Amino acid sequence: MSHRKRPWILGALAIAALLLLTLGLAPGGSNLQGSTYSRTPFGYGAWYAQMRQDCSLDIRRWQRSLDDLPGFYREEQEPPPQAITLLRFYGEFMQPWVLQSRTPEDWVSRGNVIIHVGVRSPATRAPFRSQVDTSVGPVQVETRRRANLDDLDEPQEDLGTVEQVSMTLPTAADDAAIADEYGTLVWQEAVGAGRVIYVVPPFLAANAYQTTLQNFDYLTQLVTEPGLPILVDEFLHGYSGDVEQEAIAEPEAACPPRPELQGFSAEELPPLPPPPTLWGYLAKTPLVIVATQAIAILLLLIWDQNRRFGPPQRIPSVTVDNSQAYINALAGVLIKAGCQPFMVNLILQAERRRLQQFLGLHGQDLSPEAIAQAWSQQTRQPPGDVLALLTPRQSMSQQDLLLWLRTIQRVRQATN
Repeated sequence: MSHRKRPWILGALAIAALLLLTLGLAPGGSNLQGSTYSRTPFGYGAWYAQMRQDCSLDIRRWQRSLDDLPGFYREEQEPPPQAITLLRFYGEFMQPWVLQSRTPEDWVSRGNVIIHVGVRSPATRAPFRSQVDTSVGPVQVETRRRANLDDLDEPQEDLGTVEQVSMTLPTAADDAAIADEYGTLVWQEAVGAGRVIYVVPPFLAANAYQTTLQNFDYLTQLVTEPGLPILVDEFLHGYSGDVEQEAIAEPEAACPPRPELQGFSAEELPPLPPPPTLWGYLAKTPLVIVATQAIAILLLLIWDQNRRFGPPQRIPSVTVDNSQAYINALAGVLIKAGCQPFMVNLILQAERRRLQQFLGLHGQDLSPEAIAQAWSQQTRQPPGDVLALLTPRQSMSQQDLLLWLRTIQRVRQATN
């Protein structure tokens, strides 16, 4: 790799690593599940578009906190004269007692209706995909969860009479409950003049069910039966202020302007927050993302320099031993020339003179057995190694030669 191309490659790797870390650690898009702005299969954009095409229906998006909803959490001096239906798509399963604790009883008792879509219930033996017969036709349900109204998990308080919601609601003649042999899918709780409606499937009429029109019709019937203006909570999905996203749900025919809701004028709402800035975004950025990116950049810099922290260490130069190099070269030449017997004979004569000098027998012509016997008497070691040293084979293989040299090494160690 050329030195000029290396910075460009490292820069590209750094940018790719930062993008992957940012995408991997950034908050996911699950908050859009159930939003009427979403075109995904888990959104409700198609159903909202169908509702907006009917000019007789008063349905709008609520893009403020529920703290700003008149009378919802804060007591108003004069309750708003207009009751509403508040529709909340959670996009996931929420515990029923959590929803009960977050629903103000005073607000509901004044005639308001709140519909929770996506209520956690125990899993049953029901098939995951099933058809439930209703007055609008078979409604497709894709969940094994069903509620048991006789044994709700950890109820917080008694909010009134609990009853199963009929497919056309109690005012209709048909009171067939939205339930099957495995449990209940929709139920309501009466609170004063209002009520709270719970729906188990979080995606009852999501975009994925556009071919199952009965799902759209049933949800439409469920939210329009009270006859109140409908507010869809989009602040739940992260939308705030005047978000221009109506292109997702534009009606085919233009409807006349809808009248203002009494008690919900824009002047009574707090001012919109200032537009976001770069410093504000950085202040809200989770520290784990910043720390991970800093560590990734640091590792890339270390890898680029290809060294540890501190000044570079020079590699010491290798000292060449001329004598050892000469011996190695000579040995290689002798091996290639086939001079093994000659070298064995030279080594044997040198080791024999050394042994006789060690034993005090220098200058005498003795047999290998005699030298081995004298060795055993003076060193009190078995004579086998000395005898093997002095009587090598005439032709030895490479393995035999190595064994013979190891024998010489052991004898030398004993004489040191």
